[in-house]
Amino acid sequence: MHRDLVAKSAFLFAAVASLVMTAPSNATAAAKATPLSWTTFKNRGGWSIDYPHGWAVSSCHVCRDPAAPGISVSFTGPRDDDFVMVEPLADKPAAQTAAQWLNEIAATANLNTIVEKHPASLDGHFALVVRYRFADGTPWDEIYVADGNRTFQIGPLPTQAPSLPVLRHMVATFKTRPVKPGH
Repeated sequence: MHRDLVAKSAFLFAAVASLVMTAPSNATAAAKATPLSWTTFKNRGGWSIDYPHGWAVSSCHVCRDPAAPGISVSFTGPRDDDFVMVEPLADKPAAQTAAQWLNEIAATANLNTIVEKHPASLDGHFALVVRYRFADGTPWDEIYVADGNRTFQIGPLPTQAPSLPVLRHMVATFKTRPVKPGH
C-alpha cells in the first residue's frame, strides 16, 4: 500500500510540474475538465489568478483589502482541501539567478522535509515545484515563481484531493504583470 501511495504521489507531482511547464495550453484543458465558472482575481502587486465562482477570497485578519500589493491572498472553497494561497516573498537579489534564489527560498521559506524539486515555467517565468512532507508523512506541493526580482509562492497543493483538477487550473492561470511605480 505504501508503494502505491508513493507511486501515486510521484505521478501527481509530475502532473503538477507538467501543468506548470505548459500552463497556457493546459489552463484551457483543465478548465474544460472542471465544469465551473471562473473569476479572475487581480492584485495591485502585479499578479492575477483565476478561481472558482463562489470561493472565498481573503487575506490576514488585519488586511482589509486583499487586492493590496504585498500581502498573501487565500482562496477557499467548500471542502477542507479546497485552498490555495498566493504569497509574495522577498525580492530576488540581483546577484543570484532565478534558479539559485528559488532553491534557497525552497530550503528556507518552509522548514519541512523536501522530498523532491523540479524546475518549471509558469507564465513564462522560472518556477520551482517543490514536494514537501509534513512531520506526519503527508506530502504536498508548493510552487515558487521568480518574475524579475519579484518572488511568489503558490500553495499548499495537496497531492491527493478531489479538487486537484480545480487547483491545477488555478495554478495554470497565475500571471504576473509589471507594476507601476507608486502602486
